[in-house]
Amino acid sequence: MSKNSAIFNEKKIVSGAPEGMDAYFLIKKVKENGGLIVHIARNDARALTLRKTIGFFDPSIKVIDFPAWDCIPYDLVSPNREISSIRVSTLLALTKNQADKTIIITTVNGISQRVPSKKLIADSFLYIRIGHSLERDSFIKSLIDLGYQNVQTVTEKGEFTVRGGLVDIYSPDNINPVRLDFFGNQVDRIRFFNPETQMSQGLVNEVLISPVSEFYLNETHIKQFRQNYRKTFGVSGLNDPLYEAVSSGRPQLGFEHWGALFYKKMETLLDYFPKTTLLTVDYRADEEMLRRWKEVNDYFKSRTEDRSINAKYKSKYKPLNPSALYVASDEWYDLTHKREVLQFNPMKLPTGLNSVTLNGIAGRDFAPERQSQKETLFENLIEHIRKIIENRPVLIACYSKSSRERLATILSDNGYEKHRHLADYGELANFRHYVGLIILPVERGFDSKTLAVISERDILGDRVVRSNLKKRK
Repeated sequence: MSKNSAIFNEKKIVSGAPEGMDAYFLIKKVKENGGLIVHIARNDARALTLRKTIGFFDPSIKVIDFPAWDCIPYDLVSPNREISSIRVSTLLALTKNQADKTIIITTVNGISQRVPSKKLIADSFLYIRIGHSLERDSFIKSLIDLGYQNVQTVTEKGEFTVRGGLVDIYSPDNINPVRLDFFGNQVDRIRFFNPETQMSQGLVNEVLISPVSEFYLNETHIKQFRQNYRKTFGVSGLNDPLYEAVSSGRPQLGFEHWGALFYKKMETLLDYFPKTTLLTVDYRADEEMLRRWKEVNDYFKSRTEDRSINAKYKSKYKPLNPSALYVASDEWYDLTHKREVLQFNPMKLPTGLNSVTLNGIAGRDFAPERQSQKETLFENLIEHIRKIIENRPVLIACYSKSSRERLATILSDNGYEKHRHLADYGELANFRHYVGLIILPVERGFDSKTLAVISERDILGDRVVRSNLKKRK
């Protein structure tokens, strides 16, 4: 089989796995095997739904996100600071092996971006402990070198401030910012604090301060950037605003799109995991990977054509080759070769050496009842519930609290009182023969031998659901 014929040539298919059942499978798998599972979702919406579904079925499972940047390839703006913080926090956690019984959820766009090497990230954080002696000016310079911004009051990740003997820092991998209390050059106390109230919340003995993002300006990185720039483009860069800004230590808007120039080499997210790490993939995510690579090249071509058409623009924008920033479609074969790759498929397929089934099917869609003039929608819904609830639990997934109240009223008004609001799947054990009304943004429901989920969209249809979502916005 040709390397270019598919993204994952050695994958196994998990069929009979409608979206929703995949979360059920991942939870079971991570509990059985321990360690780590990496899941590639098609897009951000799918990643969010999967994370919330895992949280509903088992809140004890640790889920770590690795999102893509929120800007298009070769954009003239920088990625959102919060997203950059999440990405670098995840990379740092992986270098510290803090991912036992954990599911990493990324997206096609997220895993397609190259990242700094694992060693570089591992060597880039500051370890601070009570009693440590730190030369304060040198410490402040270290914070700036890691990309932190000096502000008056720390409220967001990537910020720090100095107030007398206090240094407040908001590291991306911490839930709350930290306050260091110095006595001279010695760290006397370390406390987390609430960024809204600025009130301290208790003492800790030690803290890690991580880089603000994957790419940040310090003396070493600037020197590497200048060398790689001249080598890549064959010019000095004296007429390039980007080169001039970086050389002077100023982070020009969008400089991250030249991130590969700051390091000797870049890696992929998969380089942060052992070969034994299980990789699971959304249905048709491989098709999205091919589409993404084409999209990146289209943006590159557009930028290149801009340079050739507009002479003035030519001297200002020099895009990097796509393979310097993104994983090419023909690289995935080698990256996933000898890895265990499972791809979900909602349809039931024949089982065999490279295929297993979860025996799930798409849930019932009440479209015929919605289109009928006999107004039997809710009558047939309740009849359907009564038919299956004796054999397995039934959940109705709603998009919001208000829509859950609405569906609860509809069930009661039509003579069905056995329903309960549930926060998570564990509560269902106390109400086995009740319909569980849950808040979960699943598009379609599913049915299996152990559980049936009916979505709000299955019942009310696309038009009503979209109307309700617009009202919420």
